[in-house]
Amino acid sequence: MKLRLKLLVVITCMLYCFSCDLPFGLDKQIRFKFFDDHSGPNTDSVEGNFRYETTKIIKFNVEYFEGVKSAYFVANIKSSNENTKCYLDLYNVTDNEVITTIETSNIEYVTIESNDIISLLPDSEKDLDLRIRSEDEGVYVFCNSAYLFLYR
Repeated sequence: MKLRLKLLVVITCMLYCFSCDLPFGLDKQIRFKFFDDHSGPNTDSVEGNFRYETTKIIKFNVEYFEGVKSAYFVANIKSSNENTKCYLDLYNVTDNEVITTIETSNIEYVTIESNDIISLLPDSEKDLDLRIRSEDEGVYVFCNSAYLFLYR
């Protein structure tokens, strides 16, 4: 009975607590979720749309996460027109610069993963956010989930 309870606690922590110090190396992934309930950003602007109040990660510093060796930006995005790309930027708001961009012209949601961006993440406190933008003015683009994953 005790072993079953311990296993349940470990599995529960593994599913809900991605930055805890857990036994057996289960804390290898740290997950930042940018928004909840598929209420993500959308726009029809080539300039882009920020979600400062609802998606920002405040004072992010990769140095605060001991032992992190790689990082990936992952999002579910789509365009309303197969001839127009949707761009989603992981954006350093503090310095007003793009960290990385993922893109697609799919008209159905598709999950896109960046290359390893560990060397691009700030090593001092910076506010991070998402910026979504369309390749063509007037064509809507959408995002329904976005994550920053850090791996030890």
